[in-house]
Amino acid sequence: MSRAATPRERVLAALRGERVRPVPAGAVTQTATVAQMDSTGIRWPEAHGDAGLLAGLALGARDVLGFEVVRVPFDQTVEAGLLGAEVSLGDAETPPAVVAHPLEPGDAPPPVPDLDRGRAAAVVEAIRLLRERVGGSAAVLGGIVGPFTLASQLLGPANLLVACVLHPGAVEPLIDLGVEVGIAYARRQVEAGADALCVEDMAASLDLTSPKLYETLVLPAQERLIEAIEAPVVLHVCGGNTKILGLLAATGAAALSLDARTDLAAAAALGTCAIVGGVPPVEALLSGTPEDVRRAARACLAAGVHMLAPGCGIPPATPTENLREMARAAREWTA
Repeated sequence: MSRAATPRERVLAALRGERVRPVPAGAVTQTATVAQMDSTGIRWPEAHGDAGLLAGLALGARDVLGFEVVRVPFDQTVEAGLLGAEVSLGDAETPPAVVAHPLEPGDAPPPVPDLDRGRAAAVVEAIRLLRERVGGSAAVLGGIVGPFTLASQLLGPANLLVACVLHPGAVEPLIDLGVEVGIAYARRQVEAGADALCVEDMAASLDLTSPKLYETLVLPAQERLIEAIEAPVVLHVCGGNTKILGLLAATGAAALSLDARTDLAAAAALGTCAIVGGVPPVEALLSGTPEDVRRAARACLAAGVHMLAPGCGIPPATPTENLREMARAAREWTA
């Protein structure tokens, strides 16, 4: 049992698969809430493209919620926007989203974009600022989009899934582009001071794919991406993915970020990577009471997660007390 001295050390030990007490708590995907915006005076959508605002709002996860992880960005559209997708930046209660896809099946993939400009550059600089400000009080987490999800954002989910079935060879260049962009963007984030990276590959979930498709098309790309990242990687694939737990672990990720629809105990029993999750973000954190949150958190801890976290991005309207209760449940866990 590890009793690392600082929150940052506890998080990194947990991501190595060590059993840490107190159990670290945080979020490896979207962390901002309207309450944090009110507390910090920093709001969406202005924060999305400004490094100082990004970093200031990210600190709310530590200062307002008591989390041991601070992370940027707050969405999954940075890379797609640079590659030509139309992105809506939303408002204070709505995160950015891809609203129009730039490619049709069979189109040649665009070139790797300039990652040293626009929102990508702001995220990298925000990581640099966070590294300077947090010391050992929190781990700094960067975030990139996984290759299958980026292909989905460029083609559209329906077009991608049809192409995967009928013309998988036509999809591979787009997925290869996602790997190349991910490696380049991750390298910049690690050089800026990220302690670990979250690769969010939401479209790879069995809610949208199949075990065969994951194994033949998604897994090889994730393996190449993760192997090239010189920092611990948390692979986030939301949804019910119990049937591919072994494949998810085979990606080489240090940790898997899972939601409650996946068997967390079975994931922890693999013993090959750390497990992060899987408090339900809507049913418990957004809509539940603190007692509901505590009950859900204790179920995740009993299942054997190494770090307690929401199973997916935090809805912006989530009450602060519920998120604090999640962190409190982790601190008090002794089993």
